[in-house]
Amino acid sequence: MENFKEWKFAVDFTNEDSDDVLNNNENKTSQIESQQHEQSSLSQTTSSANGNSGKSVSFLPAIPTKPAVPSFLTDYPEWVKAREEVNNSPNDIVAWDSLIKLTENFLLIKPLNNNFKDLIHRTFDELLSRFPLFFGYWKKYVSVEYQINGLESSISILSRSLDSFPNSLDLWLDYVSILITNNNLEDETNVTKIRGIFEIGLENVGYQFLSHPFWDKYLEFENGLKIYSNAYDKNLKLLKIYLRAIVVPLHQYLKYLKAFALVRSNFNSQQLVAADPELSTYISNSAPTFQKLKVTDQKAIVDRYYNAIFTKTASDVAARWKYESVFKPNFFNLVQLDVNSLKLYEDYLNFEEKNGNKQQIVTLYERVLIPAAFYEKFWIKYIKWLTKHNSENKDKIKAIYERAINTFLPLNKNHVRLNYLYYLEKIKDFAELNNQYLVYIKVFQNDTNLQKQVFTKYLKFLKRLKGFEIHLTNVEIILTNYLKVEVRLGEKNLVELSSLDATYSNLYHAMNDVLVTEMANEYLQNIWLITWKPEHKVRGIFSTLSHNEVVKSSALFWVNYFNFEKVSQNYQGLKQVITQIKLYTYLPPHFIEDIVKVYISYLESNVSSIVSNSHTGVTASEIYKEILKQRADIESSIAFQHSHKSRLSADTRKSASTEDTVNQTLARFNGNVGVEIEDRPVITNQLPVHEILTAVPNLPTFKNTEKASKAIRYPTFASN
Repeated sequence: MENFKEWKFAVDFTNEDSDDVLNNNENKTSQIESQQHEQSSLSQTTSSANGNSGKSVSFLPAIPTKPAVPSFLTDYPEWVKAREEVNNSPNDIVAWDSLIKLTENFLLIKPLNNNFKDLIHRTFDELLSRFPLFFGYWKKYVSVEYQINGLESSISILSRSLDSFPNSLDLWLDYVSILITNNNLEDETNVTKIRGIFEIGLENVGYQFLSHPFWDKYLEFENGLKIYSNAYDKNLKLLKIYLRAIVVPLHQYLKYLKAFALVRSNFNSQQLVAADPELSTYISNSAPTFQKLKVTDQKAIVDRYYNAIFTKTASDVAARWKYESVFKPNFFNLVQLDVNSLKLYEDYLNFEEKNGNKQQIVTLYERVLIPAAFYEKFWIKYIKWLTKHNSENKDKIKAIYERAINTFLPLNKNHVRLNYLYYLEKIKDFAELNNQYLVYIKVFQNDTNLQKQVFTKYLKFLKRLKGFEIHLTNVEIILTNYLKVEVRLGEKNLVELSSLDATYSNLYHAMNDVLVTEMANEYLQNIWLITWKPEHKVRGIFSTLSHNEVVKSSALFWVNYFNFEKVSQNYQGLKQVITQIKLYTYLPPHFIEDIVKVYISYLESNVSSIVSNSHTGVTASEIYKEILKQRADIESSIAFQHSHKSRLSADTRKSASTEDTVNQTLARFNGNVGVEIEDRPVITNQLPVHEILTAVPNLPTFKNTEKASKAIRYPTFASN
């Protein structure tokens, strides 16, 4: 049998490039990487599964690698073509819908071999791992699974759908309906199991404004049971369900109030007090002599209590109707929400936070985060409310964070991700915090600035977690091994990777050139500003690192090196740093010019102190010459800048570089660095500038004019 798993799908939820030491973080990394979408990039699409249409948000770039087609698919070119379209546009729901329809056609194959079964499962799993809130496709998957593997397997898929989308009223209704239809309801074990599932469902969807179908299903289930030995027990069970339903602001609240009144008529006041804990508390507080009252008086108190509930529920429904009447169908789709919808959600949430109970508030947040799953502000608002009103439930808050960052929020929305780091440290979950840092460092590799920001925070966290000395020692080992240079701290030089703490070992395998320069800067700041190591040792480390290719692009390193020599009042060292920056680094020209200006300003302001503190006998005259030289270098034309000539000389050293050669190269630039003009047009009969003209000169003649419009040729060194 051909192994279909060898065919790589467009979205592979394993990460093949990861290091072994980061295996524990692979799933999280892959989940986050699958969300690289831009909400501003829209394309026309239609969601036939949920009945929505609109502009679809494009999330991921196209997959450039074309997978090999397994031989068993050679007779199905339409499916292969649809698969390729999904590979190229993995967030185009129209492409996905076409692929799913063609995949369902494989069910017509008799018998259906394991290759096609695996293909069907992988296709649905890929789609629903990417978009878990598409309940329409979950329904299709359940139906397909039933045809492939039967009832039990399809129920397992339906259970999975609720794990991924626990706030779907449709999926809950399907789930309990299947269980009721396919279980023996005369067996109390089955009844108890199904009741437990109804209770979980009520917790997830029972407080939604339009959740009356689920309440109806629960009441229908209980009313149809034949396990009750008498009518009282059945009515008592129904009464307890109605007692919960009548306090929830539901769209069809009135029918529950009426049904409750009928069921309640089967109980006297004493029985109602015993069955309803809230009523019992009310009686204890407002009518302590209730037991001694006449039956009519007891009934009047109970009536007054339930009438108050009816009035409040009606008022709650009316207050919410302002929002619910314009609340669009609660579907997930790859569409950009309009401004009015976003405002409606925010206003409704503010209202519910002010007027609702905790369960109603949580339910509304979960409802909003179906159509608005890609909008960070609603996740932030939800988490902020939870941490304020439910701070003790740390697992719940962590689950919300992880759902947002691992499934829905794109990588250009990182406020929640960064906040999660602060939250984990606040609750002292250091193991998970460490894992999250490593995941983020890997995931943000395409965003250098954000990766450096997270990495810097991580180093500070490790320093707090492990202690300063342990942190410094492990950082030294990493720098020594990565840069292949000796970085000394004190008298010992630990270079063996086996000596690394386990946490730092994982970090070492996540390092790259950008991160190692950040680590070097953090290390140097620690030994310079915190440990106050002897000046000559710190200078030695700066000098050693300055010759490494990796740090030649780090502006922060050279600023630190410059500031170190400036604070040390080491004129010769400062002069050497400026020379290195101008001649040997890969820093942008504007940065070099700015730091040279700072250098000039420092020299102008500190001539006397430099002369008096210098151990090399530098004179004021030499300093002023240095100032004039540096100022001339940054203010002159490129053809006269000594630093540029020196760079060119180094770059052209293989072709017998002399000053004339360099000047010729600069002349070909014609004032534009990197834009080299081959055979610049020149006048061939120039006027003799040192002779007196005795006649009208001839008109000028030129050569190479035909080459002036040739394509620009960029020399090799210009790319550096």
